Amino acid sequence: MSKNFEINKSVAKAGRVPFKQIIHKIYPDENSYNLNGISWNRQYTEQNKDSVNGMCLVCQFLDKDNQIPFGSHGDAVIKDGDVSFDDSLVVGTFEDSYIDDALELNGETFSALVGQGYIYSQRFPALVDYLQEQYDQGNSIDGSVEICADKSKGNNQIVYANGYKENGRIPKEYQYSGNALCIGVPPADSSAVMIELNNAKKMHSQELDKTDSFEDKNKNNEEVKLMDENAIKQLVSDIKDTVIEVNSKNADYEEKLNKVTEENVVLTETNAKNEETIKAKDTEIVELNEKITNMTAELNESKKTVKVNELNKALADYSDEQKDFAKTEIEAFNADPMAVEVNSVVDKILVEIGKKSIESAKIAETNSKKEDVKLDDIFGDILETNSKENEEVSIF
Repeated sequence: MSKNFEINKSVAKAGRVPFKQIIHKIYPDENSYNLNGISWNRQYTEQNKDSVNGMCLVCQFLDKDNQIPFGSHGDAVIKDGDVSFDDSLVVGTFEDSYIDDALELNGETFSALVGQGYIYSQRFPALVDYLQEQYDQGNSIDGSVEICADKSKGNNQIVYANGYKENGRIPKEYQYSGNALCIGVPPADSSAVMIELNNAKKMHSQELDKTDSFEDKNKNNEEVKLMDENAIKQLVSDIKDTVIEVNSKNADYEEKLNKVTEENVVLTETNAKNEETIKAKDTEIVELNEKITNMTAELNESKKTVKVNELNKALADYSDEQKDFAKTEIEAFNADPMAVEVNSVVDKILVEIGKKSIESAKIAETNSKKEDVKLDDIFGDILETNSKENEEVSIF
């Protein structure tokens, strides 16, 4: 656990506020360790500190406004050897880390790993304000570091120097995976306290001093306290109110959920029945469409047959020679009876017959006229021969 925390609003960047936090204390040997039994070694801390870069800063929040950090990393779920936390939010990112060998607290000088990065102030403005308020009131802001196996080295678990043991175990091969802000959880490192939390009015430089406010903030304290009594009472009251509200909402939600579940069951059954009905109707529609297609084809064939019979009947009184007058129309009809009208075939024959009749009449008239001319000529000669003027030369 770590309480060393520092924030600087005056050099904020586009929704990000810089912060520094002591991640964990470094111990001189394995006989010294924190409340969790871990003895952080300087050599191995140095070897693994680069994994702090990009590490997330997370919070479990007590309130719906995402203001008050409470608890620690969140509810851990282990699956296939990997750990996930379901109910904590990422509120910032670490971008760098270093080892400081000159940190002081209550007359003690010690070494620690310090991380620095940004809190997402645009996303969590209430949290930034709350951290500033806690610092101003002298309350501690704790942190709890997360480490995991270094899979880049083929490890499926954290490797400890001299093996795992309950107290004094030394992490050797590992990676830093996250650090959780928490208020209300006892710190594992008793020497870890807030370094400094600065707002824009108090900051005079972009570089944060690593040691300035250790003694200033804690000079009158004989020991580090998590919170003063008033803060603890207020927090307990807030927790009780929150629990009551959550229980009430849970009961209401459970009742609504049961109703929704029942409605979903009914809806599912109805949908299943509707789906069966729809499938049956779809099958029936397909069958009807097939019948319509078949009946339409039969109807078209019947219509063709009727038209063929109609044409045959209409041409029954005409000779083959006369039918030849409409040979082209008859061939087109036979190719597609529905595209050619019977009347157009008959009309063609009648027109041609009419033309032939007119031509025959003209020929007959011409021939008649020719015969009349020849008779006149013959009888003319006879009359002329037998005229009175020539009586005296009559042959008789």
